[in-house]
Amino acid sequence: MFGSSLVKTAVYGADRIGRIIAAIGRSGADVNAGTIDVAIGSIQVLQNSQSPLSFSEKDVSNYMLNKDVTISLI
Repeated sequence: MFGSSLVKTAVYGADRIGRIIAAIGRSGADVNAGTIDVAIGSIQVLQNSQSPLSFSEKDVSNYMLNKDVTISLI
């Protein structure tokens, strides 16, 4: 899915969660839209498709500077 321009923009720019969710929707994957959990590295940023969790944007931005970045759908 990293080939997605939405995910690339999420890694290198703003509105990360919205762009990741949009990429999931466009991927054709069979997901329950009401129960999506997203973590960027070890930082959980979304739980049960609800408003973003409280997290440090600075920590996420610093993590995104790594050579390898993991975005997990839990």
